[in-house]
Amino acid sequence: MADALYNVRHDLANMLGDRLVVSTASAATTQSTVLIDSVALIDPDDDWNGAYCYIYEGRGIGQERVVSDYVQSTKVLTLATAWATTPGTDSKYELHRAYSVLQHYNPMLKMAFRSRRKRTLLAKNDETVAMAASTYHYTIPSGFVAINEVWKEDAGGDFSIPIPLRDLDVDRDRHHLIFDHDAADGAGYLEAGLHLRIYGQKYDTEPASESAEFAINTTPLIWLAKAYLHANEGNDVSMNTAIKASEIDQADDETPIWPGSLIVEEG
Repeated sequence: MADALYNVRHDLANMLGDRLVVSTASAATTQSTVLIDSVALIDPDDDWNGAYCYIYEGRGIGQERVVSDYVQSTKVLTLATAWATTPGTDSKYELHRAYSVLQHYNPMLKMAFRSRRKRTLLAKNDETVAMAASTYHYTIPSGFVAINEVWKEDAGGDFSIPIPLRDLDVDRDRHHLIFDHDAADGAGYLEAGLHLRIYGQKYDTEPASESAEFAINTTPLIWLAKAYLHANEGNDVSMNTAIKASEIDQADDETPIWPGSLIVEEG
């Protein structure tokens, strides 16, 4: 099962030993500077002072505030700055002692993702390109990093006719798939109305929301994000340890560009 951004962040926080509460607000309030949770907030008074409180699901999602006061008897977190949208009983939140979600966790995870995705490509298939007679240039559907196979549709609607990559080229500036004129004319590739089946590779999509899921293995991603956080702190020993762990975990999980592919996007 794929991991959502918030799941990966929680795993990273646990790996870092950052004190973590993940829960749901138990009561709505009209007060714009508090969050109430009668279930998970069991620590002594002031224990969460200075912590980061982030809402990752429900009403007020995406907001983060610093806790200025915490009272155990009332189960109330008071925030240093008012919420723009007051949380409700569907608001899922997390508390972190050491790192901010918006300043540290999410930026480092996305940085790690951008580095990692070039080494772990996903399969992509497209059948939307329709051919036209005497037309040798076709716009490549968005998302392809590399093209490994191209098949031509036959009269029965099956993609049964392989087109050798030696008869094709890619114009990366214009994002075009180009047929060699002589080869296309000689083999009769270009039949109006028939489609091409393009098979290749793509990047995983960068998560744009808290619930967006990663398709790639997230364990090396977490180690790499940990390394970036330590690098920001100037902790070279911990950074190097995390980088090595990331390399070990991803060694058996890499999917680089397949040999012999046509390159659509330079990594």
